[in-house]
Amino acid sequence: MGFLQNNFISDFFYWVIQNLTRIMTVDPANPPYLLSIVIIVILIRLAMIPLDIRQRSSSYKMGQLSGRINDIKKRYPDQQMQQKKINELYQKEGVKPLAGCLPLLIQMPIFFAFYGALRTIADEQTIMLVAEAAKSTAQSINLPSFLWIHNIWQPDSALAKVMPTLDEFNNIVKQVPQFASQVAGVDYAKVIAPTLAKFEGMGNGWFILAVIQAVTMYFSQVLTMRQNPGMQQGGKVMLYIFPLFSAYICVVSNSVFAVYWLISNVYAIIQTLVLKRYFEAKHGKIDLPAQT
Repeated sequence: MGFLQNNFISDFFYWVIQNLTRIMTVDPANPPYLLSIVIIVILIRLAMIPLDIRQRSSSYKMGQLSGRINDIKKRYPDQQMQQKKINELYQKEGVKPLAGCLPLLIQMPIFFAFYGALRTIADEQTIMLVAEAAKSTAQSINLPSFLWIHNIWQPDSALAKVMPTLDEFNNIVKQVPQFASQVAGVDYAKVIAPTLAKFEGMGNGWFILAVIQAVTMYFSQVLTMRQNPGMQQGGKVMLYIFPLFSAYICVVSNSVFAVYWLISNVYAIIQTLVLKRYFEAKHGKIDLPAQT
């Protein structure tokens, strides 16, 4: 999936992440990449608040029309006529049923760009770790850890080692050829052997980020679908399949990307609850159509 790393959007986020991290770095040996990710996620979501408010406003209008929509369904058993009348009602009241999908459509390119940017950074940081270890007399590599995760540039997985396999490392070098010269002639297996011995019998993590990610993804979707009737068709498939798929992605991706996704979900849940209370206070509580 090299195309996710080689495009102008991922290049832009790569530049933003690297420069923000560089600005905040106090200890060069421990650049605060995770903190940079948290800050960038919050800034992006704050910039999208006007769009989220418009989307939520449209959802409340749809909720106000739920009684009239039920009347139309009773009066017109024919599905085509029923949909035609409902669309006419939406047009008359200025409601856009698919407005709830717009924030998601905007977030998807950002999501893939972040994946590409963080994958490139992970590849570069891994090569730098190996290059520094090859020059150092230290027995093992000083890995960038976070809580239970031994190396944040590897997946939070009990099945993943703290460093890539030889084949994975060779593929990493191919992905970022501009860094290849730093490890030219390095015996990778020999360099990482002391580090692997230090963590012998241990995985790089415990799948914790993947599990939390799946849970937060599920609740985020539940809240969104409950308040966006236009997204409820086929919602059950997304509600269960997508969290499981997201857990798999987190298991096979570097831990920094999993943190990015998790922070995005947590922010989305908090914002959804806050906007829900705001609109209920402004317009009153509305019973939106039940999910089918």
